[in-house]
Amino acid sequence: MDEILAYLRESSGPGVLLVLFAAAALEYMLPFVPGDSIVLGGSLLVVSGAWSFPIVYATAVAGGFVGSVTHYVIGRYLVGPDGSIRASQRIERFLGKGSLEKFFAAFRKYGLWVIAINRGIPGIRSACFIAAGAARISPVRALGAGLVSNLLWSAGLLLMGVSIGGNWEKIQEAFGVYKWVAFGIAACLVITVLIVRRIKKRKKTE
Repeated sequence: MDEILAYLRESSGPGVLLVLFAAAALEYMLPFVPGDSIVLGGSLLVVSGAWSFPIVYATAVAGGFVGSVTHYVIGRYLVGPDGSIRASQRIERFLGKGSLEKFFAAFRKYGLWVIAINRGIPGIRSACFIAAGAARISPVRALGAGLVSNLLWSAGLLLMGVSIGGNWEKIQEAFGVYKWVAFGIAACLVITVLIVRRIKKRKKTE
């Protein structure tokens, strides 16, 4: 990670944009890749004058979009010709019979909301588009919701880095706060949805 940041500080050629693009794409596909930190480090390119904000921003967004498309395609591949999930029997032995059907039914109903906030939720984001593809959610709707999330999150990361002036230590501190706030917002949304569903179920049984 330190080597990548040093490269972003010291280089100004097209290669830095390639690193930024790859990091943003891999962030979706491999949760352990510190893509957000590298995108945040992209603000160093703007502060140093190596590349303009629009170019750095477009590169980060494009990388994230490619990652989301790749995962969506993988999700579609997981669905067999008969419409069932490949290896579903093995999965349901572990999770319980009918669990996949219930999950995909819920994801078709609420999945777009999850996708709309997925960019700010490390770990979950890597599974969102696989689930969307497997659930046969329209690619336009799924990828469109993901793009909105990607645009907002990438803008937030870069603007935060630029506003701090490229001071990496302060950027890391601010990012830590930003990340916990994002987790908090996501958790509140999930809890709200669960409470609303519980209330609706109670009203139906009364």
